[in-house]
Amino acid sequence: MGQWSVKAILLTGANGFLGSHLLKRLADSYEIIITLRKTSDTNRIEELLKESKNIHAYYIDEAKTQQIEDIFSNHPIETVIHCATNYGRTNNYFFEIFNDNVVFPMKLLEIGQSYQLKYFFNTDSYFNKEHLSYNALPHYSKTKKLFLHYLKEISKNITTINMRLEHIYGENDNPDKFITFLLKNIVSHHDIDLTYGDQKRDFVYISDVVNAYKILLDNVSYFKTASALEFEIGTGSSFSIKEFAESLKASLQSTSTIRYGVLDYRDDEIMNSYADSSFIDFINAHGLNFHFKSIYEGIPKMVEETH
Repeated sequence: MGQWSVKAILLTGANGFLGSHLLKRLADSYEIIITLRKTSDTNRIEELLKESKNIHAYYIDEAKTQQIEDIFSNHPIETVIHCATNYGRTNNYFFEIFNDNVVFPMKLLEIGQSYQLKYFFNTDSYFNKEHLSYNALPHYSKTKKLFLHYLKEISKNITTINMRLEHIYGENDNPDKFITFLLKNIVSHHDIDLTYGDQKRDFVYISDVVNAYKILLDNVSYFKTASALEFEIGTGSSFSIKEFAESLKASLQSTSTIRYGVLDYRDDEIMNSYADSSFIDFINAHGLNFHFKSIYEGIPKMVEETH
């Protein structure tokens, strides 16, 4: 197995769903620097911030470049894990989404290159695949694709790793997410209106996603210097929305009625998505061990952790 060679990690979006799980997983072993805004909701990580001596939190104004420069000058940061994102779900101005999804990570990348930065992990989504169109979050998709283009263009001596995540689910997700919506209503035995539910997704449990980041971090020595890598993170199998909803309902022994076909599909509905073998190929090539939970393992785990 490759040796851990990263001195310190800068984690953005540490107060979010994925970021908070990553912070909890990594904080026991590594020096973690996190960036927050004064307005950030830190409920998910409040206890960690109080208890862990390995976490250094910086409350910054992302428009002030000097604040980012100070972080890199104060810590031997070799790796950035960029999880912060703006989906544009709350009627943000486009320039706000652009600043969050393009300008801010570009600053991290360019300033980091002047210091000790070697690895940049960018968090991406399955609906940003080149062959897919997803107009439900148009500004998010466009800005994420634009940053990925710049990530490859302006990286000089840095290895970039684009983590293209399939449909994550698990405890402590945002209240506006689809799985959280399902869980809340099924727990409460409320009836739910859905589409026919034939859309298929590669549902990947949050702890598996975190472990995927961790195993790649542990084995950065296998990456070629200044290479541009991409891993699709998912089980490699897809299940229908209907199958997921019915499995969740069964796990909770809910009396909810799910009315399929009441809602229409979106015009650009993604009917099937699943991860390619890029991550598993890396695991197998280097004799590493990894197991993705199926929904039949992950759903009961989520229910157990949530209730």
